[in-house]
Amino acid sequence: MELEDIRREIDGIDSRIITLLSARSRLVTAAGKLKTNEEGVRDPKRVEQVIARVRSKAADAGLDPTIAETVYRTIIACFVRKELQEFTAGLGRSVAVYRKTDLQLKSPVPGANMWAVGLDKAMLTYFEMSPNTRFPEHSHEAEQITLVLEGEMTFTYEGRTETLRPGDTIAIPSNVKHAVTTGPAPCKAVDAWSPVRKEYL
Repeated sequence: MELEDIRREIDGIDSRIITLLSARSRLVTAAGKLKTNEEGVRDPKRVEQVIARVRSKAADAGLDPTIAETVYRTIIACFVRKELQEFTAGLGRSVAVYRKTDLQLKSPVPGANMWAVGLDKAMLTYFEMSPNTRFPEHSHEAEQITLVLEGEMTFTYEGRTETLRPGDTIAIPSNVKHAVTTGPAPCKAVDAWSPVRKEYL
């Protein structure tokens, strides 16, 4: 079989996968309408049941179960987010509670891990940063208010440099260019944003 023939078969399989994912999405939406709380949407017990079944079927089909699990955990996470958005919208933006276990850290830049919680117009982020972590000069539409919890953060903006320590706060207007570095010790900080920076969610 030639390379182009193999690629055509792969493209055909991808098309069928997308069709099946679309069907799965419709079923997820239908299931979400029957759930009465956020815990029911997340349903970690059901997630692990799905993963166990997927691993078993992968092994039977000759696919590495670890690959199947990785793919399915990503799929499930995407659909849970979708279902949560639809669930919240259906409640007319009711109060949402996030437990510590819900707030999984991810890494937007080397040396930094963060989580984000957002509403329609505002967002809060939490950062844990290694010593000497750098956020290169950048700007964004969102207004930013940063409170340092631990360590040091040095902000450079408009020809000025300010070092913030625990309890210090900086307020950065929309579209102001700035760069940030942490000090010689680990650093923790929280940020408030408006409007929401969707790339962080």
